[in-house]
Amino acid sequence: MDLPAQTEVVGTSTHPPFCIISSGNSSINWNLRIEKQPTKEGLTPKQFILDAVKSVESPEGTVTLAQMEMTIGAQKGWWHVLHHSKQVEQSIIGRLAILAPGQQMIMATVVTNLEGWKYGQEQIIRILQSIIPLDPVALLTKKMQSLDAASALLSTLNEESLRPFDGFEEWRRIQAIELDGSLRDIGYAYVAVGLGSMQEIESTNSTKNEPPTGIIVTFQSRLVPNLETGVVSDTDAKYWMSWDGQDERWSSKTTRWVDKINATISETGLRNRPQLGAPKSKLLVVTQDLTTNLIESPFESEITNPWLPRALTWISGLLISNVTSDTTYRWWCYDNIEKQNILTRIDSVVVHFNETKTLATQFGEGTKSTNSTFDNSGHLIQQTIQNNAVITGSTKERLSKIWAPLNL
Repeated sequence: MDLPAQTEVVGTSTHPPFCIISSGNSSINWNLRIEKQPTKEGLTPKQFILDAVKSVESPEGTVTLAQMEMTIGAQKGWWHVLHHSKQVEQSIIGRLAILAPGQQMIMATVVTNLEGWKYGQEQIIRILQSIIPLDPVALLTKKMQSLDAASALLSTLNEESLRPFDGFEEWRRIQAIELDGSLRDIGYAYVAVGLGSMQEIESTNSTKNEPPTGIIVTFQSRLVPNLETGVVSDTDAKYWMSWDGQDERWSSKTTRWVDKINATISETGLRNRPQLGAPKSKLLVVTQDLTTNLIESPFESEITNPWLPRALTWISGLLISNVTSDTTYRWWCYDNIEKQNILTRIDSVVVHFNETKTLATQFGEGTKSTNSTFDNSGHLIQQTIQNNAVITGSTKERLSKIWAPLNL
């Protein structure tokens, strides 16, 4: 289903399966509920809709605005619209039904008002006509294949495969996408890969003479979302991962500052491989406010395999650099963008004729994807984050020309 950029998925459920989508636009306000229900053999979409309409008592003054066949891909659905003309809210309810594999019926219900219908009708119909009924058996097969692909890729992690990552580095330019489509610089980032041990993440003493036990990914960024307020957000983080990806540790500090006022939050993560008596690997993450010395309750969770180590999330281009055919990977990972959580991550790789690769990343089913393009060496060309920001590969010199005049 194709959704406009500003729409939001505001609710989901698996039992029964449904999702609720909001227009995300106060001037063209509508809500769409899409659900799947079992249906009787031989029941048509038209009869399904008429039965649904009859099951709800309509208020006085209800007017039928539309009832007709609607083409959805190769199928014919039934579209029915009611207007409660004597209600203060002037609500309009549209219902669409189409057959789905497995003797199921997909029903989409749109709720809006006169203004939303006047200005959003074409948009709503375009969304409905983009619905693609999916076969649950095919979906399950695809899910299992993507889990197997992730496990297979992770099984290739070893010293031999990771040593070539040593010395990788890149600068990234971060820009916000304005309402008119123009780009505005809001920051930059630096990513580098080296070899090292877990002790180097927290230790202040040099351990360079010790043999490396894995890779260390360094991530540094500076964000200035609004130059007028002058608030700067600096992140300095290091992520260690063992050669086989079974152990990991990281330390990240984010400081928000303006003038001489600053506040720093630190995050330390630790995951150990399964051991005798502890067959499941566990993740422990500790967050501390270094300004107040307040330590939050630790985040703890058992790991579900296949697991994507935190270090690899920053170097996706390198991870897929040897992929030669279109592949989808499904794994679990830690995320802290909105809150500390374990999420399902779905990465779909498309390999192009010029050896570049496009990576579409989703966190959970049905979510908007972050789309990234990498060159054949794993360096980022461009990344678009939900039509809100664009990150492009850059150089230190180019970024200095932008930010040095601002002393940032």
